[in-house]
Amino acid sequence: MKRIAKQVFERSVAITSLTVVILLVGIPRVLGQTLPVCPTSLIANPFYHYRGATVAGAVLDNRVAALFSRVPNGTRLYKFDSATERFTENVFRMNRWTKPNETLSPGEGAIIFNPKAQSFDVIIPGNCNLGSLELPQGLSLISSPGCGTINFAPLAPPPVPPSWYWDSLAFNPQEGDKVYTFSNSAQSFQIHHFHNGAWDSQPSVGIGESCFVHTLVSRQITFKGPLP
Repeated sequence: MKRIAKQVFERSVAITSLTVVILLVGIPRVLGQTLPVCPTSLIANPFYHYRGATVAGAVLDNRVAALFSRVPNGTRLYKFDSATERFTENVFRMNRWTKPNETLSPGEGAIIFNPKAQSFDVIIPGNCNLGSLELPQGLSLISSPGCGTINFAPLAPPPVPPSWYWDSLAFNPQEGDKVYTFSNSAQSFQIHHFHNGAWDSQPSVGIGESCFVHTLVSRQITFKGPLP
């Protein structure tokens, strides 16, 4: 993880802040997530972004070019390939992305670098939907696959009578799991270990944020609702 952290922060620049404002199309409220002042952030897209003039003609579009079309030139976005344990780089220069068709979907995470000394807003219009995340063995960069935060607490038995939502967004931690959350204020990772049925410190990852996970047990994290 130290090698990965070094690779991530080699391109750190001026102290800035990033505000993620999320609009829910068709739902009469606005959710916002403001990330503290920092040169680097681990971000996520928690909603399904659509384009089109009408509801009937709406097309799912989670491309980076559609989600982050008004960022400063020099902005860099890094996604992590779990299979190779390498980052892919996408740079915004001359008002366009070098990989405009790269996607950032619910359940995925990314690292963003802001090259400017001032903050900027990322406005992502989208809809809440039921979704799931396949957590692979090894190291991965993930986020919540639905409209809520991942529940990192040990999985409790289902209630009586059973509820459809009782294990929604459950991480279901397994022995030896490690979660790496990122502190924007300290610009450093915090490691959370799961051992003997408990966390040494339970992870917390907000809406619009992502984290690294290392596990020996693959599993699925599913958002079952309720929809807002």
